[in-house]
Amino acid sequence: MVNNAGINGYGPFAEVDAGLLTRVLNVNVVALTALTRAAVPGMPARGRGAVINVASLPAFAGDLPPDPLPRRAVYAGSKGYAVTFTRTPAAELAGTPLRVQVVCPGLTATEFHLGAGDAPVSGERRVHDEGGMPAADVVTASLAGLEAGEVVCVPGLTDAEAVARLAEAELGLRAGSGSRTAPRSSHGE
Repeated sequence: MVNNAGINGYGPFAEVDAGLLTRVLNVNVVALTALTRAAVPGMPARGRGAVINVASLPAFAGDLPPDPLPRRAVYAGSKGYAVTFTRTPAAELAGTPLRVQVVCPGLTATEFHLGAGDAPVSGERRVHDEGGMPAADVVTASLAGLEAGEVVCVPGLTDAEAVARLAEAELGLRAGSGSRTAPRSSHGE
């Protein structure tokens, strides 16, 4: 199963229509979760299966300023959810013939960026003015990554260790789970 539906709701957070932001969350988070949940339980009985959730590099963009990136608070947050969510069932299914992957392309040569997701893109099919990676190349990279066991696939990433460094950084952050505050948080004590 490939969860590729998504809308962006781009714009300054305080100015984007609240209804559009709800639609972004419903498509990018709620539908992705529900569809993954519907697909995965039947896979063990068949002894095979895969889920590919499509996120985006803005999942890792956090507070990077706009230009060249769009204003993207809810979109980036929803794609961050897709990354974190996908990694968990992938870990739960490790060691089985089942695969779960999140693919995080950068700018892709589709019409996706020509609208905010509040209405279909009208006119003839065309792509973002900046071009981007051909969609077929994103698919090829994702499938090759799935075959190689990549849980997080970034099609244009040449530094293969970057994802491992991210996981190491996350492990370091989880070391902050304790019963006492860190010295920098103790207000002068």
